[in-house]
Amino acid sequence: MRPIFIIFYISIVLSACQSPTKKNTADLFRERLQDNQSGEKRLALVKEMENLAGIYTPEIEPDSNYAYFTVLSVNIDSDPATELLVVSGRNFQNCRLLVFKEKNEEYALIHSEPVNAWYENPVIGILNTNDSEKLIYIHDLVNHGTGIYREEISLKKMKDEKLEEILRLPYHAYREAWGGMVSYEIRSRIRNAEKNEIRIDMEYRFHLGYREDPVSGTDVPYPILAEGNETLLFYETADGGHWKADFSGEEKMLTREQLNILFKADFTEEEFDAAFKKEIDFCFEKASPTVQAEITRYRNREEAESGNSMPKNEGYRFYLNK
Repeated sequence: MRPIFIIFYISIVLSACQSPTKKNTADLFRERLQDNQSGEKRLALVKEMENLAGIYTPEIEPDSNYAYFTVLSVNIDSDPATELLVVSGRNFQNCRLLVFKEKNEEYALIHSEPVNAWYENPVIGILNTNDSEKLIYIHDLVNHGTGIYREEISLKKMKDEKLEEILRLPYHAYREAWGGMVSYEIRSRIRNAEKNEIRIDMEYRFHLGYREDPVSGTDVPYPILAEGNETLLFYETADGGHWKADFSGEEKMLTREQLNILFKADFTEEEFDAAFKKEIDFCFEKASPTVQAEITRYRNREEAESGNSMPKNEGYRFYLNK
């Protein structure tokens, strides 16, 4: 064998024997968080996150079958350091969002807040992925119970190493009320998002009761006082401190007052009547005498035919737990 081939062979052997690049503390921490496939590992990570955040839930027994843990590794702001977005909890109904930022080859906890879910696992994701300053969205359960439900989308953005909420909108909200109160259902979804703009599709319906559909035989909302669907544009103001809805288009169906009702979790009947007066008047004009009588009772806050009552001239405020 010629010397040149011997040297080449030795070089290959030595290269194969060299140890890989040493990983720093941040790399090891990130890999450990991403290794969460087994229930025991998830539970161990959940307890570690509780210790780091200083938050404990002793009323919930630690159980590897129910421990919830997920992590996103992404750069969400303009600096080159990577952030870790962690949702962790002893079960998916009692979780926290924790944000870690890479500093000096380590990860430091810079943000912690509760995240609530009910029917399914917490939902978290990133919008405008092509922009350096990304928008984070996370679903948050505001309230639930018999005939009531409100789940909202919280949109967040990192500013000066602080995760701030820039906008909160109803993802799915409904109330099945009794006579004298207005029932409603509101749904919205994010159509698209850019660094300084967000477009949202929203559907809504307000009604007093139900009647049987002659074709399907099922109960359908009736009478409907107001309903519609619209695409809304929200934009960041020039000072970068606020997000506002754009009402510049003449074709817009919703007024500012009506949008406030859709976004407000505890509106009164008086506030709803004032915001949607035109729609309620139109419904009244087209309704049968029986339905007109029911709308009149509602407006006067009088006892409804169903027997459920509301004190006259007293607004019903629908209190939620958040």
